[in-house]
Amino acid sequence: MEPGDGVRYVSFTFDDGIFPSCRQAADILEASGFRGTFFVVSSWVGDRTFWVNDRVNRGLDHGEWSDLRELAGRGHEIGSHSHRHFNAKGRVGRYLPWLLARDYRRAREVIGREVGTPPDSMAMPFNARNDNSDRVCTSLFRRIVAANSKGEVNPKGSTGPLLKGWAPGEGVPAEDVSSRIRGLRPGEWLVLQFHGFDGLGWSPFRSSEFERMVKACGETERLKVVTVRQGPGGS
Repeated sequence: MEPGDGVRYVSFTFDDGIFPSCRQAADILEASGFRGTFFVVSSWVGDRTFWVNDRVNRGLDHGEWSDLRELAGRGHEIGSHSHRHFNAKGRVGRYLPWLLARDYRRAREVIGREVGTPPDSMAMPFNARNDNSDRVCTSLFRRIVAANSKGEVNPKGSTGPLLKGWAPGEGVPAEDVSSRIRGLRPGEWLVLQFHGFDGLGWSPFRSSEFERMVKACGETERLKVVTVRQGPGGS
């Protein structure tokens, strides 16, 4: 998809793969004819305790591979959020770079085998990057997303591999996000990052606010809602 005159782009993405929220988000998006990108931690799928090394996610339902295959079959993108959710700027990233690289490769392998298509995109755990993670990830994935709370957008002509994202988080009204979307300039691409809804996961967003935001996108002229894979220059 190449940028057209006056077209703005928005992607709705979800980190961690908290499946009740993923299912709800998919339904909301589909009601407006849109699709989203769901970045999953491959070792967490089907496991609520043993491999979940993040206290916010421990005990939550991260779905089964059959659930993710169903989402993919409905047109949503299943991307990578690593295999074990290591922080690229944490101890593993600093002192065991080979383990970090193996983790990213393992995630791509597992998701490709279980979903049927190797992931095209990756969202960085903790939104953390370093030179080693950039080098490895750009060799494995066509697009890599790292978000922050600043509302940054990708300028006209951005196709990756490194993309900015905005994680609005709880407490940010849907109208503020919708206003940012309406204010996009031609060719700009806003990648929105969420985790869970209504008390689930890190900085959860209200599902009712999310639904309002999605509906507003459908009412905005010259706006295309795309998955990360389908964004400008994608397929």
